[in-house]
Amino acid sequence: YDTYGDSFTADTDPLELKAVFSRINTSEEISQDMIADLEARYSWESSLSMFRQQTIYLSLSDETSNSRDRINQTRCLTVELILRFHGAKVASQLEEGVSHVISGDHSDLKKIKAIRRTFKKKFKIVSEQWIKDSVKAGELQNENLYIM
Repeated sequence: YDTYGDSFTADTDPLELKAVFSRINTSEEISQDMIADLEARYSWESSLSMFRQQTIYLSLSDETSNSRDRINQTRCLTVELILRFHGAKVASQLEEGVSHVISGDHSDLKKIKAIRRTFKKKFKIVSEQWIKDSVKAGELQNENLYIM
């Protein structure tokens, strides 16, 4: 028997199987990394998990006036939803562990690079086009082509 009382050799019926499943603790939190490892190990190839191993911070600020703030917020939310839909973890702030920063323009590039120098693990700064092209192709594109 395994730890949940399921026999490795005996046949089981639906009622016994339900009883075994009821003994499994489902409150255990599964990390993004563990999910990504399982998907990679068992070759679940879906475009919906293409960003699963990335933690992405969005820096899509716009140099234009405040009248465009609402448009920029909508754009950021749309990009965030696309990333989450395709498996990414989107960071609310630029912190250690971020793998990519998506930059919309060059206005804050100096600041982002200065912050990157203080991190132990460096992140890549790429254009928003990397996301668009990856989603369109159904697989991650070479991020080095989108480096800013």
